[in-house]
Amino acid sequence: MFKTIKAATAVLIFLQVPAISHADNPLSDLVKVCLDLYEELVDLDYPEPTHKYFTEPSQHAFAQEAYKGIFDKAEITGLETQYQNIIRANPTSELLESFITAPHLLMVAYMQRHYGKKDPFAFTDDRGSKNNANNPVLGSYITYQGVTITITRYSYFSGVLQSFAKAKPEHGVTPDEDNRLAKLLFQIHDELEVAVKIATGYLSFKDLKCRTKRCQALYKKLLHLNYPQPTHDFFNIALQNAYEEKDYRGLFDAALTTGLMQQYLHLITGVIHPDLLISFLSPPHLVMLAWMQREFGNNEPFRYERKNDNTGGATNAWLGEYVNAELKRIDITRYSLFNAIVEFFIASKTQLMTREHIAYRNRLLEILEENLLKAKEMAGILSVLDRDGRGTF
Repeated sequence: MFKTIKAATAVLIFLQVPAISHADNPLSDLVKVCLDLYEELVDLDYPEPTHKYFTEPSQHAFAQEAYKGIFDKAEITGLETQYQNIIRANPTSELLESFITAPHLLMVAYMQRHYGKKDPFAFTDDRGSKNNANNPVLGSYITYQGVTITITRYSYFSGVLQSFAKAKPEHGVTPDEDNRLAKLLFQIHDELEVAVKIATGYLSFKDLKCRTKRCQALYKKLLHLNYPQPTHDFFNIALQNAYEEKDYRGLFDAALTTGLMQQYLHLITGVIHPDLLISFLSPPHLVMLAWMQREFGNNEPFRYERKNDNTGGATNAWLGEYVNAELKRIDITRYSLFNAIVEFFIASKTQLMTREHIAYRNRLLEILEENLLKAKEMAGILSVLDRDGRGTF
């Protein structure tokens, strides 16, 4: 049964740090940037992080006895005073250092979204049997009014973060201490940026993976449509448009130095031969690729039997050969190149790309999915014509 813990409006006002005045403290601008980054992290709809990369830092940041000491003192001094003591501690406490790491902040933002419905000072107690790694509650605090308030990781972080804006000379903050606080706040900012990048990358990868699997499924359906060889000029022109011998030779030659994977990365991010790849992924060319894989690869993506394929021509399956690190010569066909490129959409590492490259890759995958749907329609027409004895086109 869900139990929502609510406090009086006056208590919430007491807990929440007053609105930041940018004129009062130079750190206020950076506090606002950090709050915006954290809000962005909370809004990103990633699932609960369960990998040890997140749970181990979360466990390390959870030390209830240490927090109990903070909240017990707060009953005498007030919670805001304790937050000031935390950030002004010199050196910075290990407790705070472990709290503000990117993996832990990902957990904190998830907890706010899940237990607080994005409100930093709300808490719905549906924890079940949570362990130290994913327990959102640090402890409790009794206000001057005698009301017990649950302190969650996310309300604690919000309070600590906003307390930087209240660190002013009139509160005894020296210039040296102000510099140290600025350095600490920049550290929090950098960790938040990393956390946002991790969460964004996960969601982007999740969408990329789903779309790639849809493309692979569509291509498999294309393979299973047992249509005859398309002979119309419409398909032959598509083969010719997708064939520039010097480009493929250059790609395979460069792969001797960089490796084939690096060349695939350059292809899908538009670094090399963008026009060629667009022609390569056109619907009529995709229809030809699937037919060639059946004809010369026995449906297998990386098998090649020359048969009647006159290697080297603009309308043939064979594109060239690549010599791998073991000095083994590998035939590269149109369909093996296509299958490798599709697999590499998932294998490509986002951290190695610029934003422009990531956008290009993602848009290219969208185009591929659209073109595979069109290719499937074309192949269906070819199958019907052949079944009805009307030949092909």
